[in-house]
Amino acid sequence: MENSIEHLNPSQLKRFVKKLCLVSNRYSKKQKALSDLNSHLKKLSKSSKPSELKTKIDNVLTTEKQILKSKTSKSHDEDLKKRIHKLENELKEVTKEKDDAINKNKGQISELTISLLSVKTRLSNFIEEKKERDKKLERKIKRKVS
Repeated sequence: MENSIEHLNPSQLKRFVKKLCLVSNRYSKKQKALSDLNSHLKKLSKSSKPSELKTKIDNVLTTEKQILKSKTSKSHDEDLKKRIHKLENELKEVTKEKDDAINKNKGQISELTISLLSVKTRLSNFIEEKKERDKKLERKIKRKVS
């Protein structure tokens, strides 16, 4: 258990505890409001049609829950949209870097190709010159021998 505590990020833990306290506070306020409402309903039960009042209040509470869910889902959607936008920007940067690297590599390849062709032509020229020298040398040797 101690190992898992050592690996906790203090800022994340602080944020978690803060949110936990907020949720707990909201829940306790909601429970208090419900108990107050129920006690008030008991007082009103002496009047006519308490069941209608109870159903209307239940409808209001369920509507409130739906509104809260939609608010949280909207904020969650916004967070996801921001994250998507951020990831798209990162992807553009990485793609640009990759394209730049590819272009640089192509340039280097073309330079190396040109250099190799130059070396190849020089080498073939040297070989031709050597063959000519060898032929001249052979002719001189044949002349001296004959």
